[in-house]
Amino acid sequence: MIKSDYQNKINEILKDHSKFLVDNTADNVLLVEMQINCYLQILLKHDFINEKLYQQLKAIGSHAPWMYGLSKIHIPGNSLRPILDLSNFPYHKAAKWITEVLTLVGGSLSNHSVKRSFYLTNMLDTLNNKEKVICSIDIESLFTNVALHETVDFICDYITSNGIQLPIPVTLETLS
Repeated sequence: MIKSDYQNKINEILKDHSKFLVDNTADNVLLVEMQINCYLQILLKHDFINEKLYQQLKAIGSHAPWMYGLSKIHIPGNSLRPILDLSNFPYHKAAKWITEVLTLVGGSLSNHSVKRSFYLTNMLDTLNNKEKVICSIDIESLFTNVALHETVDFICDYITSNGIQLPIPVTLETLS
């Protein structure tokens, strides 16, 4: 792809103000690292995490996330799929750990879950689907349109109302 075409396509994606906003504030990664480490120290102080885990999760040497576009070569016109690279973002280590913790919740939220597409394919091959219709939904906007605050509130309410025990408090008010 020609560089100018790539730049035009990325700029077109960024013009969608329902998904992207211009942020003119300076990236203050060190301040974010300090805030994360402060919360981790609170968890350490109240014995929700141990020193080893604190050191693993501690935010240090992070950088701001950056976005690039991968060409969808299977689609005419080669539109771009925006990729937001969050590796080594200040929240990266903590988010990875929280994801592992929340797998405890995921299992109780849904009865059926498919982790690998090959498993789904094998499962569908064994079904008698002669008189059934199988459809696939285009998930182009699935992750960019998730209502984040509502999702977090739902998960916290679900954990609390179902008495699910996690190795960390659901809210920091628990520590007061």
